[in-house]
Amino acid sequence: MEPDNMGGGAVRGAEERPTPRPLPAPLEPTPEECAAHQAQYQDYLPTTRLPRAGDTVVIDLGHVMWLVILDEARPVTQDNSLIMSAGRLGADHGHAVDWEKAAAVDPDDVNLEDEDAAALPRVRDLLIDRANTTGS
Repeated sequence: MEPDNMGGGAVRGAEERPTPRPLPAPLEPTPEECAAHQAQYQDYLPTTRLPRAGDTVVIDLGHVMWLVILDEARPVTQDNSLIMSAGRLGADHGHAVDWEKAAAVDPDDVNLEDEDAAALPRVRDLLIDRANTTGS
């Protein structure tokens, strides 16, 4: 397996699958980044927040992705959740995450690059399954 160009992680082969895992502490956003994210989204997406160390995320394709559950309805589905994504920065930035540019991603967007279009539905399904089985 070859290292990816975003620092950390690897380029996924056809047989490999993204895996939900806890956000490593070194990638955790700062309190200032969390506050800025809340301020940016509070008016139209009040349940969103940046993940904390230990929260379930998928790190794949040079991004950190996590699930935002939009309401208290259960089970969690595609209709009451969304995927947020933040890109990883390269080695010259210590492989940090660019939390400032975190944004919602639609796995069904027809304008996605081929690799993203192939991976994001699986990431969504994995995170939804994890939320329904573990509550995280």
